[in-house]
Amino acid sequence: MSRMRRWAPFLVGLLVALLLVVGGSLLLTRTDAGRERILRLTLNILGGTLHPDAELVIERIDGDLFTGARAYGLTLRDVEGREMVVADSADIEYRLASFLGGDILINDLIVYGADVHLYRFPGDTVWNYQAILQDTAPPEPPQPGGGATIIESLQLVDARVTIQMEWQPSDDLSPAAQRQEVAYALSDTSRIAVEEVEDGYVRTILIRTPATTLESLTIAPDDRGGTYLRVTQATAEVDLYRDEPIRVSDLQGDLSLREGVLRYAAPEVRLPGSRMGSAGILDLRDDEPRYDLTVEGHDVALRDLQWLYPAFPADGRARFGMVLETREEGMFLRMTNLEFEAPRTRLVGDFGLFMGDALLFSDVSLRADPLDVDEIEEMLPMTIPVRGLQIGSVAIESGAS
Repeated sequence: MSRMRRWAPFLVGLLVALLLVVGGSLLLTRTDAGRERILRLTLNILGGTLHPDAELVIERIDGDLFTGARAYGLTLRDVEGREMVVADSADIEYRLASFLGGDILINDLIVYGADVHLYRFPGDTVWNYQAILQDTAPPEPPQPGGGATIIESLQLVDARVTIQMEWQPSDDLSPAAQRQEVAYALSDTSRIAVEEVEDGYVRTILIRTPATTLESLTIAPDDRGGTYLRVTQATAEVDLYRDEPIRVSDLQGDLSLREGVLRYAAPEVRLPGSRMGSAGILDLRDDEPRYDLTVEGHDVALRDLQWLYPAFPADGRARFGMVLETREEGMFLRMTNLEFEAPRTRLVGDFGLFMGDALLFSDVSLRADPLDVDEIEEMLPMTIPVRGLQIGSVAIESGAS
């Protein structure tokens, strides 16, 4: 008898056993009892990377849980017991075997009707989404870093994101002026939404998005790269201030957060009547954020920027290059290749501006043709000592501040 014949019964038996295991597994995941058992296993694996005080609850789940499922009634509570994510349903595709390596790798996640709450209250050292992924049990043997959560593709459909962060009055004001600033911030007429909490004050920003798609979302400890994501498409309304929302028609770019420093590059930002691009760094490690960013305004409708400065004329347009930097003496703004068009005024040129204890202009090279002084004054926070309409060109030149 050949060696192959001697091994034939064993190979046939092994094949039959494998078929029974695979068939039984597929059958198991298509029964309610089987789904419950596999769901418990899956949640245990997922929960292994969460903080012990966090809680993930799913009311019902359908599908083949080895490769993916549709979940209904999702609730994720953070380490303080607050609801961090509440969603109507979600479609999830993953490779169950990939969870065994310490990381959570999800191929595709679509979340419907999500209400997300992200916060960092006074006294907190990290954001709640960072704390929820911290496992307080030390690994055996001790190893640097920890597990990462990686989502290759994430889609948010009809989502609402609430962001709350600590707010403080300006530290360069007198105690009496700080009290006035706090009182104004808490009033209904304040442009920013501020409320008092146990240990201080928080500011609230609201984002509503009917459709946003992210790629390569990675949430990991700082020594493994921190948080990273790529926005491939986003439509949203952002309530940064109370009076006028930012209406984003489309957004594409990359963002990373590591050791309190946020870096971003957004080559394509479209508002209803505008097209821009921006890149920069926000240092969030101090009480006051520090900025170093650039903006390219390819074609901007000033109506789209009234959330930033309500006095911009609704019928105006502009093109510009902008640099914004935080310096020791205050904020520095540099505008280049400016083309500003309002109904009765047109400005072109460059200028620099220091915003500290006083406003200081530098390296000004502006030409106005025509210039309506009243129209300019309507946009400024102070009056200017001239009046009237200038027909023809007006040149303004300066060197140092």
